[in-house]
Amino acid sequence: MAAPYSYGVWVVKAGFEEEFVVRWRDLAEWTATNMPGAGVGRLLQDDDQPGRFISFGQWESREAMSGWRSTLGFQERISRLRDLLETFTPASLELRAEVDPEVVAPHRPAYVDRQDRRREHI
Repeated sequence: MAAPYSYGVWVVKAGFEEEFVVRWRDLAEWTATNMPGAGVGRLLQDDDQPGRFISFGQWESREAMSGWRSTLGFQERISRLRDLLETFTPASLELRAEVDPEVVAPHRPAYVDRQDRRREHI
């Protein structure tokens, strides 16, 4: 079975972006400390829409992820985040493809600049 991921799209009320990051970090640190099966949690902020954030984290299993969502600690921390939000859309995802540049790069054809080709013919 492919790796499960938790995922969220968070739209934060204007002016509360920094407080949101502090509270999200609290949730992520609590998760890392208390939830077996949790992987690295990541929070990304949209450059073009500063109130829009994406979070995701890999889990050891779907059961570990669902167990996390059902805990009182998770529910308490999510409720602390909700008062800063316009919208929140959570999802459970499954990894379907992954590309690692270190693995792919050796198989790519070398790029040859047109100027270099002309010099070879001179």
